[in-house]
Amino acid sequence: MNATLIPLLYLSLASFVLTLGLTAVIRRQFVKRHCFDVPDGERKLHPIPVPRGGGLAVFLSYALILGSCWLLPFNIGSQFLDSRVDARLIIAAIFIVLCTGLWDDLFQLKPWQKMSGLLLASLLVWAGGLHVRTFGLQTIPYVTLPITVIWLIGCANAFNLIDGMDGLAAGLGSMATLTILIGALGYQRWDLVILTLPLLCCLLAFLYFNFNPASIFLGDSGSLTLGFTLGCFGAICSHKAATLLGLTAPLIAFAIPLSDVALAIARRFLRNQPIFSPDAGHIHHRLLRSGMNVRRATLLLYGCAALASFLSLALAASQQRSTGPIIVIVFGILLLVAIQKLGYREFSLLKQFFLTNVLRRWIAEHTRLDQLDERLSEAKTLQEAWTQMRDSAHQFNLLGVRLEGGDGNFETFSIYFPREAHWEVAVPIADGQVLRLYYPQSATQDILPSSLALVIAKHLQRLTASPAVESVKMSAPARSTWSTGNPTPARASNSG
Repeated sequence: MNATLIPLLYLSLASFVLTLGLTAVIRRQFVKRHCFDVPDGERKLHPIPVPRGGGLAVFLSYALILGSCWLLPFNIGSQFLDSRVDARLIIAAIFIVLCTGLWDDLFQLKPWQKMSGLLLASLLVWAGGLHVRTFGLQTIPYVTLPITVIWLIGCANAFNLIDGMDGLAAGLGSMATLTILIGALGYQRWDLVILTLPLLCCLLAFLYFNFNPASIFLGDSGSLTLGFTLGCFGAICSHKAATLLGLTAPLIAFAIPLSDVALAIARRFLRNQPIFSPDAGHIHHRLLRSGMNVRRATLLLYGCAALASFLSLALAASQQRSTGPIIVIVFGILLLVAIQKLGYREFSLLKQFFLTNVLRRWIAEHTRLDQLDERLSEAKTLQEAWTQMRDSAHQFNLLGVRLEGGDGNFETFSIYFPREAHWEVAVPIADGQVLRLYYPQSATQDILPSSLALVIAKHLQRLTASPAVESVKMSAPARSTWSTGNPTPARASNSG
C-alpha cells in the first residue's frame, strides 16, 4: 500500500503546487501583453477585463507532472492503457488542441479553423488506438471512427461553451475528473488513476484564481483541451464495458456541459441560426437572468454536477444488473425537468406544435395555398384569375381583396371592400398597381398574409404584363357570409 500511496501523494501535491506557481506567472505575462477577455454586457458578464490563457498553466503543469512519472522510480501506471494504444499520438492530439485554443486566445480563430484543429486531433486519437466502444458496434471495421470523432469534438465544444462564468468550466471539469478517478480506483485501473489525479489537482489549484471573482480565465486553450482530455478519459471508460452503458456513465458525468451544447445546437437550429453563432441563451445565462448572482448560479450547477456524478458512479457499479436502466431513466426524467425549468421558448413552441393541431392546420393551409397557386397558374386572363380568387377567398379568411391601378386610370377589382376595422397587406405589382388583402382585425391565421399576397401577386404580374389582356372593371358584390377563421397578420398596416 505504501508503494502506491507515495507516488499518489507526489502526483497530488506536485500538481497542485506547480499549477499555483505557473498560473500566477502566466497571468502576469498575459496582463503585460494585454491579452484580456473584455466584457460585452451580453454574453461576457464579468465586470472588468480579465486575462485569459489559464489553460496553458493547467496543462503545462499537467504535462510536466505526468512526464516526471517516467523519470522517477514509480512502478504504478508504467503502461498506458494497453499495448494497442499509442500514447505518443494521444499526447500529440492533446497538444494540437492546446495550441489551437491558445492561438484562438491570442488571435481569435474562426469557427471552422478551431473545428479543423479538433478534427485533426480526434483523428490522431482514433489512429492511436483509443476508440469509443459502445452499442456493440466496435467489431465492425471503421464504425468507431465517426463515433470517436463526434464524441471528442462534442466534449471539447461542450466545455468550451459552458466556460461563460467564473469557475464554471474548471469546477465542472473537476467534478467530472473526480468521478472518473473514483471509478478508476474502484476498478483498480492505475493507468487511469495516474491520468486523472494530477489533472484534478491542477484544476483545483486553478480554481483558487478562477472562482468568482476570477483573476484569470481558462480561455479556449483550457476549456477546449479540458473537454477533449475528458473525452479521451470517457473513451477509456468505454473500453471497460463495450456496451451502451459503457459510454452512458461518462455521458452522465459530463451531463451539464453536454446538455448545454446539445441545447445550443437545438435552439439555433429551431431559430434557423448558424450552429456556431454565439448567443446568450446558455444554461448559465438563463440562471443569471432568473435573478441569481454568479456565485449562486455556479454553486447550483456544481450541485447538479455532483448529483450527475453520483448517478454516473451508481450506474458504473450496477452495470449488467437490472438497476442500470432504472438509473438511466431517473437521470433522463431529472434532465427533462431541469430543461423545462430553464424556460426555453423554442422548446415550448415545439412542444405546442406537436401536441396541438397546429401541424395539421399548417399542412391544410399550405395545401390550400398550393392549390390556389395551381389554379391561378391556369388562368389566361385577369378575369379568370379574379374569379378563382373570389371562390377561394373564404378559405383564407379574407374580408376582401383589391387591385388598384395607377397612371391616371384607377381601376378597382374588388371582392368585398371592408367597412369595419381590419388588417391590410399591400403588395406592389407593376406600373403603380397595388394588391391589397384585408383581414379581420381580431383574427389570427396559420399562413402569413404575406405568403398568400405574394402567390396572388406573382400571377397578377404575369397577367397584367400581357398586352392581350383587357382591363375589366368589376363592382363590389354585396357583403358575404364568409367565415372569419384565425389569421395572424404579418407585415400588415392597421386601418379601420
